[in-house]
Amino acid sequence: MKLKKTVELIITEDTNDYTLAVLRGFIGAMGKIPIEMPEEEGFVLNRIFLDFQALAVRLYRDGAADMKAIDNIIKKSIFSHGVFEFFDNVGIDVMYQSVINYTGTMENRDFYEPFIDFLGGLLAGNRIGRKSGCGCYDYPVDGEPGQLPDNQIQDELTGVLRALYVNSVFKMLEKNIWSGDDLECAVKEYMDLAQGPIELARVMGHGAVRAILEHHYNKTGFDAYRPSSL
Repeated sequence: MKLKKTVELIITEDTNDYTLAVLRGFIGAMGKIPIEMPEEEGFVLNRIFLDFQALAVRLYRDGAADMKAIDNIIKKSIFSHGVFEFFDNVGIDVMYQSVINYTGTMENRDFYEPFIDFLGGLLAGNRIGRKSGCGCYDYPVDGEPGQLPDNQIQDELTGVLRALYVNSVFKMLEKNIWSGDDLECAVKEYMDLAQGPIELARVMGHGAVRAILEHHYNKTGFDAYRPSSL
């Protein structure tokens, strides 16, 4: 297992300068990279991928492609592993409670309801991931690629998945807690990427990303698609 270097350093109103200096020194001595944030913004990297994960489930539920095909599209163009594979590796029970916690105080929660229902259904069937031998997939997984849609649909799915992932990062930057360099490096390290989300946005073109987001926002009204002001 490859251990990650990124460490979240949570700062509360009771954290004094001495404690903060000691923690920074300790994290640096371990060869880790601290990302500092207030307590209410904890698990920032998991939150960044929340909309992306919810969209993948929606695409599956809407019949755009099966789980394995969506994972293969993601692995082909975005990340080194699929979203449903990720759920199984983390554990459906852990994912379910995490999503409940992350979305519990949101005003616009409708976008995530299919995601929560999907995880809850797996959990009710005792399909909790690799540790139980089954989750989104039955293990061992066969080598078949899944029912891939045609190339045009694959490109459309890749585009909206990329756009929503990029948008989540820029929405985090709107909070003025982290720098672009901080999140770019953290996401690259966390997901083992050669290209971070900010660079991806530049390559795609900010106008192209906004156009994809605006199309889906106007079509659905879901706040997840609302383009970041950045």
